[in-house]
Amino acid sequence: MTFRPTGLLYGVVLLSMASTYTHAAIIPWTDNTPSALAPFAGQANSLASLAGSDMVFYGHPAQSLSLTTAKGLRHYKHMRFQSAALVVPASPDEVKATLSNYSRYVGLFPTLTQAKVIDQQGGIQQVRYHISVPVPIPLLSFNEDVVMQHQLSGNSLSTLILDSPIPYGAGKFEWFALANGQTLVTLTQWGDLDQPKGFLVSTLLRAMPEVKLGIPQGVNGFVLESLRRRFAPDASNQPALSVQNIVPTLRLTDAQLDTVQRLVDQSTTPVLFAHRPVWLATRTKPEQLHFVTSIGNLNAPLAQAKPLLANPSNYATLMRQVKRVDTTDLPNGQGQRASIHVGIGLGVIDIPFRLHMRYQPQGDQSVRFWANGGDIEFMQGRMQFDALSPQKTRIIMTSAGKIGDHAPLLLRMSKAMPYSDFLPSLGAAPVLLDKANRYLQKKP
Repeated sequence: MTFRPTGLLYGVVLLSMASTYTHAAIIPWTDNTPSALAPFAGQANSLASLAGSDMVFYGHPAQSLSLTTAKGLRHYKHMRFQSAALVVPASPDEVKATLSNYSRYVGLFPTLTQAKVIDQQGGIQQVRYHISVPVPIPLLSFNEDVVMQHQLSGNSLSTLILDSPIPYGAGKFEWFALANGQTLVTLTQWGDLDQPKGFLVSTLLRAMPEVKLGIPQGVNGFVLESLRRRFAPDASNQPALSVQNIVPTLRLTDAQLDTVQRLVDQSTTPVLFAHRPVWLATRTKPEQLHFVTSIGNLNAPLAQAKPLLANPSNYATLMRQVKRVDTTDLPNGQGQRASIHVGIGLGVIDIPFRLHMRYQPQGDQSVRFWANGGDIEFMQGRMQFDALSPQKTRIIMTSAGKIGDHAPLLLRMSKAMPYSDFLPSLGAAPVLLDKANRYLQKKP
């Protein structure tokens, strides 16, 4: 399940990039970012087939890295790049033209209001971006800058962070021609979230350090969702679906599921699929939901792993933000009703709210859940548990959530952030699985 106010923190990290950077000469650097195709033996078609009509997110194995920065070389012994991939109905030349025209990032990426090249040398350019996000609480409004250095070469665009509250990081876009005029677009990036600067970002990451696990996927999702909407916008006349069939089912072949499991095992992070938006029928108007399917490992046998996440009574044990859970068993084995009391402390602000949920078994190894009241009006999902070995369980979780028009003010405030109905679901799975595995590791 997903706690929506985390979207506020993702938005802060993505958008609050205050700059004290003064202009410096172009910094020569060698991009050590791995190719997004590295786990696929360099085969673009394999990754494109896995993504299908969705976006797919996956991690790379841990590696050491020497990173060029504005303050010299920094060395990291144990870090992981995260990649994301999307197939778009555009040619590689169209993708390249879009990604290499930095001034037109304004209008492509939400909240970006200015992009100015401040230095150039050959195919390398330094660009200052200005970001503005007004929210009802002035303390959390954004009107900030970030400086990046871009290097265009062949079918890739490498980026080095020069100034930001997340001051050290690098990544690159790649694009690969596919059949029928389509293109596979990938983004691979990493940032040092343990070295933030600036009051707001530092305070929020101290208050909720666990969200560091979901921020890389959130960054990739923000960027690729913007590209998806540019190259493959959604139809506006989709029919509303009923509550019963709203949750999509990820369809993978056995070979693709084996590939996903290999990615999970090698990176120790879940693989995520962001589905195209669908519509939920409600009493008043259709609501669009953006589902995410996550596939990851729980390091425990099925008999121990399933009740840990399928029973909402355990959430207060797993997550310190959950203050209390009141449950009622439904008759005839129809599941449980749960009232979940949550308190999100962001260091500068506290957000209390309540979730009213229903959990219903679907067969032996699957649980369906949905919101039936409370401060978050729209939430739907399903968890499936599969035994991989006597001591390991795979969880496949599909979920979506959306804050409605009648939520408390502090919750509605997060709707000012870009893609507030999508990024929290994307970032929640890595956090939840990590918390569950940490609990299982300590459990005797």
